[in-house]
Amino acid sequence: MYNYLSNVYWLNSLRNATLADNKFYQSIAASSVDLNYPDFLTSNDKEQLDGFIRRHGDVVIKFLSQDMYEVDGEMKGIYVNKIKEKDINAFENIGENPITLQRYIDKKFEVRYTFVGGEHFVCRIDSQLSRRASIDWRRYDLKNTPHTIIDPSEEIKQKVCALMGYLSLDYGALDFIVDKFDNWWFLEVNSTGQWLWIEDLCGLNISDAIAMRLVYGGRDSLRSGR
Repeated sequence: MYNYLSNVYWLNSLRNATLADNKFYQSIAASSVDLNYPDFLTSNDKEQLDGFIRRHGDVVIKFLSQDMYEVDGEMKGIYVNKIKEKDINAFENIGENPITLQRYIDKKFEVRYTFVGGEHFVCRIDSQLSRRASIDWRRYDLKNTPHTIIDPSEEIKQKVCALMGYLSLDYGALDFIVDKFDNWWFLEVNSTGQWLWIEDLCGLNISDAIAMRLVYGGRDSLRSGR
């Protein structure tokens, strides 16, 4: 069906979205457009993994594919967690199952950045005000985690446009960390990320932008910078 309809506008192209959702490819894309990206290691070698933890101190374990799984008919989420050397040593079958570790960035706040064909909808998430949500804001604690519309710098906007152009995506939900020195760190982009929840929390008019993008068939190219 997709091939039959390949001449119509998709938000996003299935081929582009499938490639863009690869986390390794995203790290290459981020580096290519000069976005900060936390150091990471994927390995099944305990010595390498232990060395990475010793080098960086605070480290989290990451997932390279989906983070939602169905268990007994119920969807379960897998959250980002800090990990230590003793945890690595406790893994009995790590030789058969590579894992990905990533340097933990001390946060000032986090950002959910929704991009729609050159339009930027950006929400600050003050996850550090909540003990529950401080490492992973998806451990929702909304009453203690303010969500606020912000306007990022032109430099950040240009880099996001460049990233999305590199990935050939017209839509994406991007996650950033802003550290205590106000440096922005790109974590990932989800080419099919949900937007209604952040629209409801912040009043961002994302739905209209998506509707207009679909109505006009993407004729206002993201590469125009609009």
